[in-house]
Amino acid sequence: MRFPHLRVQLFNISECLAGGEISMSKADKLQNEMDMIYRLGHILDASPNEIYMFDAQTLRFLLVNTGSQRNLGYAMDELRNMSPLDLKPEFTREMFESLIAPLRSGEIENLIFETTHKRKNGTFYPVEARLHLSTRETVPVFVAIVQDITSHKAMENALRDSELQTRLLLENLESAIVVHAADGSITYMNAAAQRFFGFDARQMQGKNMPDFLPRILREDGTEMPLEELPENRVLRTGKGFYNYVVGAKFQETDNPRWALINAYPDLDSNGSINRVVVSFVEITRRKAAEEALARSEKRFVAMANNVPGMVFQYLLRNSGRFTYVSEGSVALCGLSPKALLEDSGLFENIFSKTEKQRFFDAMHQSAKDLSVWNWEGKFLHLGREKWVNLRATPRDIGEGALIWDGVIIDITEGKEMAQNLAKSRELLREFTAHRDAVMEEEQKRIARDIHDELGQSLTALKIDLDSLREHTYDQGGDAKVQRMQDILDKTVDSVRRITGRLRPGMLDDLGLAAAIEWQVEKFAVLTGIPCELIMNRDDFELDERMSISIYRIIQEALTNVSRHAFASRVQVSLLQQDGEIVLEVRDDGRGFQAAEKQRSYGLLGIKERVHILGGKVKIDSKAGSGTLLRVNIPLGDKS
Repeated sequence: MRFPHLRVQLFNISECLAGGEISMSKADKLQNEMDMIYRLGHILDASPNEIYMFDAQTLRFLLVNTGSQRNLGYAMDELRNMSPLDLKPEFTREMFESLIAPLRSGEIENLIFETTHKRKNGTFYPVEARLHLSTRETVPVFVAIVQDITSHKAMENALRDSELQTRLLLENLESAIVVHAADGSITYMNAAAQRFFGFDARQMQGKNMPDFLPRILREDGTEMPLEELPENRVLRTGKGFYNYVVGAKFQETDNPRWALINAYPDLDSNGSINRVVVSFVEITRRKAAEEALARSEKRFVAMANNVPGMVFQYLLRNSGRFTYVSEGSVALCGLSPKALLEDSGLFENIFSKTEKQRFFDAMHQSAKDLSVWNWEGKFLHLGREKWVNLRATPRDIGEGALIWDGVIIDITEGKEMAQNLAKSRELLREFTAHRDAVMEEEQKRIARDIHDELGQSLTALKIDLDSLREHTYDQGGDAKVQRMQDILDKTVDSVRRITGRLRPGMLDDLGLAAAIEWQVEKFAVLTGIPCELIMNRDDFELDERMSISIYRIIQEALTNVSRHAFASRVQVSLLQQDGEIVLEVRDDGRGFQAAEKQRSYGLLGIKERVHILGGKVKIDSKAGSGTLLRVNIPLGDKS
């Protein structure tokens, strides 16, 4: 309860009665009035306005509601000793009495005025006060209902600022604004409109557009009748028109200037057209660009339709669909551009389930990495298997959407050529393998024949020469026999060297490990280059084909080193591990660039041998850094 002190605040009735200052009847009347005020206090406390009641004679506050106390920062005990003049420092007692004099005289019942209130902390706030003099009570009082108009004032200031900003904005807009009266005459033009027309606003005041424009054009370039002018259409129909393209020719020889116009009515309180507001932006450059773009699009469509394939644009947003398809789709897959634009699934459905999955996998990978979408697939078309290749570049267009621009081409002919070429190469490799096998077998037979027949004959001849030498006593004959002996020894060495090249007998007699060890030692002796051999087996249980291939690979590699490497050290490593043969030949020679050895028949021969065995070849070499030849051959069922 906010007003328990009112009885004491106005009059201490008990003291007045005891002192004989008032009669009992008058005291009862005062008590009743105070009771009424006490009851009103509860109502006044709940009011959103500030409510003040002050003595008409002393101007002292009798009652101030809670909202007023809170806003002012004063307690009721403090306000009891204050008057409105304490809250309104701009008023003197004389000025305030002059203000309220019409209320005292009864000329007016209510006085409304704006003033400011001062808070206890010294701050001010604007208020609107409604003041009333109540004389029906025993003690006449003024009742003031005060509204804090801070927000109202702020709104007024904001409105003034807004109006100023609006005027400034209109004058600084790039968009032109023209206001027409109800008769079509011009009443206002902003700076942008004046720049567009080339006239001062005062020159155009009260005129119509045809008064200063010789020709007004439709978008198609034909002349526009007066009734089609935007302001006239609005005045005639009462409706607004938007995105209306109009051309204006200022001189007959000039090119037209184009504008995109919005026109709408401003209605009065009765719904009648008060004025027409026309806003527009010049689009002369944009229209020229659109025309150039249209010509470019025509050229693009013409070129796209002549591409041997299907030019397309594909949009992915949640799901995917074609947004452009060239006429090449008909020849490619028998589907028209219209059909594919309406239902992109028609293209996807010509592929098998597996091919379709690969299609989407490639698309999603491209979307994830923003990489080129590159995909190949096959389908049946007119009873024939057809291969196509899709290649497209993605663009992120925001909001989780991507667009690909690309082309799908028929690669069936190329695919068939590639398959035929692959078959031809495979047949060539089979032929090469067969040829090598036949050559090895023939070399083996020749070596055996030379060894068995020519070798035995030379051995027998040597024995006979030795015997003849023992029985020759002629000094000249002995010299001839010696020469024959020397020639025969050289011939025997040549036969051994030739048979070794044709077919290393040690490979057949002692196995691969011994043959390679002999070959490495022979290389070191003949070239003078130290050669280290590393093997993890005393012997390798390989079939004849693989054994001779490995032997020949090492033989060719060492030959290349001796001829080209200028190395000071060589290392040969032959290991059987993890189900494969790993062969390495490493030198510290001058090395080479890959382009230098593209047509090296020795390296090509090595690669072909390894490929036939299902293995892999890696050659790591740089000029001045030596060379490493690494061969991996899977054992499989070959061991």
